[in-house]
Amino acid sequence: MIHVLIIEDEPATARLLQAILGQIETMYFYDVLDSVTDAVDWFNTNTNQLDLVFMDIRLSDGLSFEIFSKSNIQVPVVFVTAYEEYTLSAFKTTGIDYILKPFDKVEVQRAINKYKQLYLNTKGQNLNTLIDIDALRKSFQSYKQSFLVSFRNKLIPLSVKTIAYITTTNEVSIAYVSGDQKYVLDNTLEELTNLLDPKDFFRANRQFLINKSFVKDLDYYFNGRLIINLDVMITEKIIVSKVKVPELKKWMGM
Repeated sequence: MIHVLIIEDEPATARLLQAILGQIETMYFYDVLDSVTDAVDWFNTNTNQLDLVFMDIRLSDGLSFEIFSKSNIQVPVVFVTAYEEYTLSAFKTTGIDYILKPFDKVEVQRAINKYKQLYLNTKGQNLNTLIDIDALRKSFQSYKQSFLVSFRNKLIPLSVKTIAYITTTNEVSIAYVSGDQKYVLDNTLEELTNLLDPKDFFRANRQFLINKSFVKDLDYYFNGRLIINLDVMITEKIIVSKVKVPELKKWMGM
């Protein structure tokens, strides 16, 4: 018998998962939890034997990765998610498995088979070492989609898609959009580098953070450096050092 805990905020999905698991193997279901808060409370107060956890990534009160930082999980975890498969590459080889919604019996069976292999190979060991939570968190990190900025005595939402580049002057970050309109942002350039999706925004140097959608072309410059030309008017040269050129080329090809 496999002792299972399900953490899933969609009741229909939880019921389907229970039904399929019951067809595959003899299961004992401890509970179905629907939030990070409830899951943390459960792990911190229960000492019951637990063999396997099925865990949705997006729960009603946040990402399930928070559970790992607030409790000590010593069992294998199978993640359940609606994300496309390519976004899950960060943890395909970390010793856990995932089920992609909408799932069927074949996928659940695969996860159970993976669990059995994992259990036999790691019995008595600390299974936390098999879970690359940092990689998972980075794969599903929620990046900023907009900023609230001041404009003509009002606060307006500024979509990151409209930002051509962000520069810093005297430690003040300024976002430029097409048409030479600019807005002051509350965050430092370093903070913005982490807040914005790296697939879309590139830290060209200490002064500039640029949006790929507005890159026109690249010019060769002295000593192996490159200049980034944008589709918007800009008076300064955006120079990328020789060391960062490979990173820039890789980013442009993403």
